[in-house]
Amino acid sequence: MLRGIYNSASGMIANQRRSEALTNNLANSQSTGYKADEAVFRSFPEYLISAVQSNRSPLPPNAPVMGQQKLPLGKLPQGVYTHEMIPDFKQGDLQETGSPFDLAIMDDHLPSTEQNGRLVQSRLFFAVQKNGETFYTRNGNFTIDALNQLVSADGSLMLDSEGKTITLANDRFLIDERGYLYDEFGQAIQSTPNDPNEQPYPIQLQVVQVDNPYNLIKTENGAFRWQGQEAPASAGELVRLKQGFVERSNVNVQQTIVDLTQTARSFESNQKVLSAYNQTLERLFESSRLS
Repeated sequence: MLRGIYNSASGMIANQRRSEALTNNLANSQSTGYKADEAVFRSFPEYLISAVQSNRSPLPPNAPVMGQQKLPLGKLPQGVYTHEMIPDFKQGDLQETGSPFDLAIMDDHLPSTEQNGRLVQSRLFFAVQKNGETFYTRNGNFTIDALNQLVSADGSLMLDSEGKTITLANDRFLIDERGYLYDEFGQAIQSTPNDPNEQPYPIQLQVVQVDNPYNLIKTENGAFRWQGQEAPASAGELVRLKQGFVERSNVNVQQTIVDLTQTARSFESNQKVLSAYNQTLERLFESSRLS
């Protein structure tokens, strides 16, 4: 009986975590570049239950002596748990804004590669810097801070192809499909070297290609941190950007509401089973006191 209580409780905990993920997806359905989380369930190892028969009595008088033998009765499940939250990296719809500070990544043209025995499509990300650490984001809603530095929506510093921050003279600029910046007259915006021995270069946004995006860990504000061996490299010729557009969240609101309803019903079912076990135990305790 206690096993049934454990199974019901584990189901309630797993459904609660899935409900939290779905609720968070709904809350971010309008967040630029947000990637929906999917809760992955795993089952605890099952037990193989067998009945052990012995050659001891009671047995028929002429029964042969077989010794002990096991008769399999079946498998006993041990409940489920939420193994992990996996982001869905498919590209969201593009929304036109007309603002020069909005930039959308288009990467559905990228090839798929085999990762750990399954095909995974490569994805592109903007490289940003916050507190000296590099993060990767799909949120192309930028602005200029008080120091005329190009920053993301949460204040992270945008990086160029050389890994340096980007400082602009004004807010009148253009960005081509490859991520190069131009002024209002169509001239390429050059970097400003701090060292007189350095040569200026055309500023290009740093867009990296991640062959296996599941090596990324989601952090706050929809940004990701890399946890693999080598940091993602520049996407080079594969970069496809569109100025004046933003990538919307890839959350399917209607499907998420349906999943949230199913999760709530599953939680209630486990709750009723747990309540039934609790009532049975109460009756057993009552009968033991009366006997």
